[in-house]
Amino acid sequence: MGEHFYIGVDVGTASVRAALVSSNGKIASSASRALQIWHTLPDFYEQSSEDIWENVCAVVKEVVADKESCDGIRGIGFDATCSLVALDSSGTPVTVSPSKDNGRNIIMWLDHRAVKQAQMINDTKHKAVLMAGTTHSSMKLDLKILLKLITPSLLSQEPTFVPGVWGPYFCAMVPSLWLNEGGQSVTGKLLDHIIETHVAYPDLKEKAGKSGSSIYEELNSHLTVMAEKRRLENVALLSQDVHICGLTLASDLDVLAVLYVASLQAIAHGSRHIIESMNKSGHSIDTLFLCGGLAKNELFIQTHADVTGLPCVLARESECMLIGAAILGACASGDFPSVQVSTFYLRAAAMHPVVNFRQIFQIYKLVTVTKSFLELKQHR
Repeated sequence: MGEHFYIGVDVGTASVRAALVSSNGKIASSASRALQIWHTLPDFYEQSSEDIWENVCAVVKEVVADKESCDGIRGIGFDATCSLVALDSSGTPVTVSPSKDNGRNIIMWLDHRAVKQAQMINDTKHKAVLMAGTTHSSMKLDLKILLKLITPSLLSQEPTFVPGVWGPYFCAMVPSLWLNEGGQSVTGKLLDHIIETHVAYPDLKEKAGKSGSSIYEELNSHLTVMAEKRRLENVALLSQDVHICGLTLASDLDVLAVLYVASLQAIAHGSRHIIESMNKSGHSIDTLFLCGGLAKNELFIQTHADVTGLPCVLARESECMLIGAAILGACASGDFPSVQVSTFYLRAAAMHPVVNFRQIFQIYKLVTVTKSFLELKQHR
């Protein structure tokens, strides 16, 4: 009897990926294709379901191309972004775009055109809003109203309501468990914006090209050199003087690198805020399990460990989304009775806190509370 394989398909924001995964969780082959995104108006992000499906078929065929027989492939699983697809009763794409192009029939998860509809839902103060913490303009209910008119996540045995956090949702991720989801949208895109709009970006891109490293790897190395030159024990200390009042007119690569590490810390402070809110409402979080694109960035992981004060655990395989989708395919095949007993997910390593951000986080919370107070006064 030959080895069993499973296909995992990940429909991401900008690409579709597939992987052929063995029964012990090893990726045998993978493929990726870019997706079309239309961003022709502020807050409007649209895609095509036909474009996505065409590329799904292409990457699946590509990952099995080298296999003489597909008999050993036992199942296929999918994951995708939480976007809204518009189809008519016959399954034909229906436009959601001001362009009236039926090919643009997806409102992407990061689309924020439904601000007024989100506020309208919040103003009802209906108990259903509790399930979402508060409603946001990228949520599907708001977008459905607009047409007619995503994380961190946490599992628990019992439902827990957390203000400002989505859920609890029953069986949304793992059977028989409740899911809470506290999100900071497009954090990866935020980092890209900070980096790519800086005047030193071309210099950074050139250096990364010469060294054969990614932009993030090049920045992380540059930060290490900067810390050594300034005799600092950790790169986290490079941002200690960078706040709104710490910005300068300098525009070299050093400045870009410090803005980058400060942005990583800001994202991590947001994560800690979510974690503390969850713990305050009844959860007890003591470990972070990271996956996704940013989990490949070592400094991002270490910064989260430092700011949250919690260990960050990584999987053996870096492509967790593809592995997770393959696990679904394996369970669908009957080879594994549930996702909980799957042997695919094997822990590889953990990063532990090395810098204490407790005092800085208190400042972050003070700024956040002040900002919320000023916004509240503005709307009165």
